[in-house]
Amino acid sequence: MKKSAWKVLSATLALGASLIVGGCGGSNTAKRPKDEIVYVNFRDTRDLNPHLFAGEMYAQKLLYDTLITINPDGTYAHSLATSWEISPDGLTYTFKIREGVKFTDGEVCDAQAILANFNALNGFKERYKWTFLQVLDHFEVPDNNTFVIKLKEPRGAMMTELGVLRPFAMCSPKVMKNGLTKDGVTEYIGTGPYKLVEHVTDEYAVFERNEDYWGEKPAIRKITVKVIPDNQTRLLALEKGEIDLIFGKNMIDGDAVKKFSNMKGYKTALSSPASTRELVLNTTNSILNDLNVRRALNYATDRQSISDNIFYGFEPPAETLFAKNVPYANIDVMEYKYNADTAGQLLEQAGWTMGADGVREKNGQKLSLNLLYNVDSVMEKTISEYLQAEYAKFGVKLMLEPRLLIADEPTTALDALTQFEVLKAFRQVKESGTAMVFITHDLGVANYISDRILVMNKGHIVDTGTFREIVEGAKDSYTQLLIEKKTAVMRRYEAVMQGGEAHA
Repeated sequence: MKKSAWKVLSATLALGASLIVGGCGGSNTAKRPKDEIVYVNFRDTRDLNPHLFAGEMYAQKLLYDTLITINPDGTYAHSLATSWEISPDGLTYTFKIREGVKFTDGEVCDAQAILANFNALNGFKERYKWTFLQVLDHFEVPDNNTFVIKLKEPRGAMMTELGVLRPFAMCSPKVMKNGLTKDGVTEYIGTGPYKLVEHVTDEYAVFERNEDYWGEKPAIRKITVKVIPDNQTRLLALEKGEIDLIFGKNMIDGDAVKKFSNMKGYKTALSSPASTRELVLNTTNSILNDLNVRRALNYATDRQSISDNIFYGFEPPAETLFAKNVPYANIDVMEYKYNADTAGQLLEQAGWTMGADGVREKNGQKLSLNLLYNVDSVMEKTISEYLQAEYAKFGVKLMLEPRLLIADEPTTALDALTQFEVLKAFRQVKESGTAMVFITHDLGVANYISDRILVMNKGHIVDTGTFREIVEGAKDSYTQLLIEKKTAVMRRYEAVMQGGEAHA
């Protein structure tokens, strides 16, 4: 029986905010200059192309500026633009560009550079269907200090979109590839308060203050971002003084925040609500396509308890799709307050009766669901385990599975039989619906386990496709070498087998 995966939008949990914990008690901290800070993240900074969404936003914010910025109260402030005018019909936006601003590679950031960035974005506007590019008429540059955007129709969210870091941050035109950024950039060069000076993938990144920054100079001269995937290791590093700051919605759990709040030498803070935590349901599944089942799960989800017991009140419950303190979401819609009796009654109405093992059944089928979650998120794991225990009270068996599994050479140094058993286990994981990145040097293994193969050489993707496409159309010499080695092994194997049969 195929288990369900939770994929389509459904029940809302609690509004997420970013937790900040900083320490100054460790021995290593005392040795660091006061104008240096070591920050931690659970993953690499990744691709910092400002026009794409793959990289870490905090790192992009250090490197790049936008035309305008958005104040905490929702008003707009100057950035690369010192002033702006909006025509009465809402179709023309005229920006005066700040004079004397340079990118960290020395290039001047004038209206022509701004135009190059917007042209690059407009070159793949299909990626940005939510932006004003879909109603753009054209751009104009009357002079080097004036940039004009003309629209085909008015757009109420125009200024907000321009103030959002991604994708409307500005990079040096020199780093673009053929005047575009859709295929990446050659360097991460912006006009922001910092510049990237060193980066070792999955280990650390170093940012140093841009001494020629047009705005107020940051007090911190050097920021080092360490990659520490494990939560407990992060907390230990903070206590030992190896890092100074833990920041992020999913970087630290409520217990740790509570602990450090009461410890001398540490400070904790909470940002304004930034997002909503949600459960998502696959309504095409035979279990979850029943409205009564979906309503039952809503009533069985005690959002207030999650807020109180997991977040210690740091994150308030969101009873609808968005919490009411989210802009434009303060509307009166039906709220699903926790109600155990109603949840049970709805499951009964849907025909799910309690089995002897405590799991509900219907027509010989168990009420069993898979919950996929981000294994890198401390809070998602905690919430998932909580829901597993809570839903069990209602006869719902919740299986916890990660959204993504990364396997790095799991079959290396194994004998053939053990290797085969390991690969079978990975195939089962794959078939359960969990996405998987499988890293191997063995093309035969890649063929067995993979839907699509990417060949990397010196950190760059040099070939991609199915196994057959790779074998028949390899473009890179490294890929061709891998194929030749695999072919040679198979030929030796065949020769041995044929020789053995002749000898017998």
